[in-house]
Amino acid sequence: MTDRIAAEAQDFVLRPAPPVRALAITAGAALVAIVLLGIALSGRASTPLTVVAVVLLVLGLALGLGAVVLTRRLRASVRVDDRAIAVRRGRRTDSVAWSDVDEVTLEGARLNLVAKSGAGLMLVNPRTPADPTFVALLRAIQQRLDTSRGYRGRPF
Repeated sequence: MTDRIAAEAQDFVLRPAPPVRALAITAGAALVAIVLLGIALSGRASTPLTVVAVVLLVLGLALGLGAVVLTRRLRASVRVDDRAIAVRRGRRTDSVAWSDVDEVTLEGARLNLVAKSGAGLMLVNPRTPADPTFVALLRAIQQRLDTSRGYRGRPF
């Protein structure tokens, strides 16, 4: 089974949790701003209330847009095959061949694959350390490195 897995490419997508809190704040701010605008436009309030409502609406929408954009930017697609590991973030793709990997370190949420040439890859796990996708990725990396160096797993 190990040889079959080593011959197939594996794809992993590391994505952060949805920005629920920021989107809830955005919705609340927009709702309050719309109510304030309704009061201001009905003629029962003054111009400062209109200004406060518009500022609140703009800030709320900016928070929501920023949360969605940052969530998209933190997403990384990782492809692990028998030759190399490739990481795609947005339009940029970086890869390192298994034979070129000199050192692998895991510091908190940051996984560093240092190449013999000094460059390498850095992956940031946007979720918890026990995230099943990240744990599966770590296992796949360990298996590919062992295979590329000629190690065989010991049966338990």
